[in-house]
Amino acid sequence: MSVKAIAAAVGISGAILLGGFAMIHRSSGVAPDATQSRNAGDGVAARGAPAVSSGLSARAGDARRAAELEKAAKPAPDSSSPDAAKGEDAENSGDAAMAQASPTDSPVGPDALAVREAFQLLKSQYGEGDRKGWRAIGESIGKLQQLILSGPEGFDEFLALLDEEPDAGFLEALLHNLPLGGGEHRQGILDSQELHEEILARFAESQDPTKQAAFLRFFAYNRSLSASRMDDFLQLARSGAELPVRRIAVDAIASNRDLIADTWQVLANTLEHDADPECRDSAVYGLATADTDGARNLVNAAFTSPDERLRAAALGSAAGDRIPAEVTGGDAGQYLLQQLQEARTPRYKMAILKRLVAKPPEGAVDELRRAMAEESDMGVRKSYRQALEAIEESRGVPSK
Repeated sequence: MSVKAIAAAVGISGAILLGGFAMIHRSSGVAPDATQSRNAGDGVAARGAPAVSSGLSARAGDARRAAELEKAAKPAPDSSSPDAAKGEDAENSGDAAMAQASPTDSPVGPDALAVREAFQLLKSQYGEGDRKGWRAIGESIGKLQQLILSGPEGFDEFLALLDEEPDAGFLEALLHNLPLGGGEHRQGILDSQELHEEILARFAESQDPTKQAAFLRFFAYNRSLSASRMDDFLQLARSGAELPVRRIAVDAIASNRDLIADTWQVLANTLEHDADPECRDSAVYGLATADTDGARNLVNAAFTSPDERLRAAALGSAAGDRIPAEVTGGDAGQYLLQQLQEARTPRYKMAILKRLVAKPPEGAVDELRRAMAEESDMGVRKSYRQALEAIEESRGVPSK
């Protein structure tokens, strides 16, 4: 793929691609896990793009060339013969059917069949894509991990299934859990440089931002994987990439606390200039873990922002564990109760509730009962009730 084509697919400049995306060449080699480099004090894993095409692509090209040679070797039928015309029609019909057929419609070996079955089982567990479905994939991903690593047949089948899957939401849940869930085979997924390069290539080649985000998610939340691609995440966060991609990039930066001392300024820029509320939320969470005056000042400002979403993010972040005295006036408990009285949005109310339940101040029960009686949102009322029950249970008071 040319640099221009990749730039169109990713939606960022050619300069960024040259600087940060010399990573899309597919490799058949295996590199050490980035965790080993970081534990040895080597910092972020070194970039490098081996110029080796994938076995899957090579085999696909060989198959196409063989089919063309076979077709060229056939004698041309006599067009005046009715039988020849019938044969030609049948051949054209067969060609059309083959063109429409999915690669997974062809006969497969036992390893490929096992991968297909494991893939479909996970998709059935994903269901409607709610939290329960994501959790189910994480709990059951181990079998697919094992099959991907079992050999080239299972590996290639998995890649083919990725290419054919139309549901970007399922891909996102699957690729999120692939390096995070499972047990004994998880390390093999983290070590498989060939798998990493194949997923990166699909990110770069996709024209669908939601699928790009799904492929990028594979690297976002394991710290060794995100460290190995941190330069790319930083470029995407700065470059104005498509929103689904930018959200994953910012969240990946914010989630890797090991590198936050070197990356927090990109999060600061996101908080101050990005128009997307979700990106700004993620930036606050990351900045709250940075041990610098600049980051602390930004988080403190979020606590007092007129935007309750930012206040909720600050309260839910690590900074909410020890809210600065200049924000609370010296009494964090009473500050939270006052904020609950003034809160307007369910998101901020829920953030306050979590803090009150964790460390309930004097007067918390009375304030929660008052707020619950006045609350019109049934979901929030339920949360008030649960918070009351949790506080009373922690104090040995029978629930009413």
